[in-house]
Amino acid sequence: MTFASSSTYEPTSTTHAYGAITFTTPDDRGKYAGIAGVYNPKTALATLLQVRGGLMNASGLYDLAAVGLLAPLYSSRQQSAFAALKDALVVPRPRWRQGFEPRDGWYVYLGPLGACGLGLQPYTDGSLNRTQSIPRAAMTAGIYRQPPQAFTGRGHA
Repeated sequence: MTFASSSTYEPTSTTHAYGAITFTTPDDRGKYAGIAGVYNPKTALATLLQVRGGLMNASGLYDLAAVGLLAPLYSSRQQSAFAALKDALVVPRPRWRQGFEPRDGWYVYLGPLGACGLGLQPYTDGSLNRTQSIPRAAMTAGIYRQPPQAFTGRGHA
């Protein structure tokens, strides 16, 4: 959980399905924060990681399914970060429309998607997290089954 954030996934402009957008004003950057984000390895693993040439994320998506599978270890090693992620996942997130404004009354939960953007947004231009997935949802569910706790071990003889 010491991977750095790659500047490749923190651009000042983006090309989206709605066209090229350059963020110049603080208001634009605020909107972009809702669809981008800075990678924090204590939140979750990225869907792709760069190991050679420096440890950093190689995608703009968190892999929530991986966190669910690693929940027993993660909850014991990073108790506060794990609890914060758990709390964040129960909050429905707004769906975005053209101009990167949230759609009124349109919300979605991240768990069934099994992945999310680095700003914990449900939809990004990465498109890997746009559809619900039963396998990813089942893997992500491990987060909810595991309380943040210290690792007690399995008792070795």
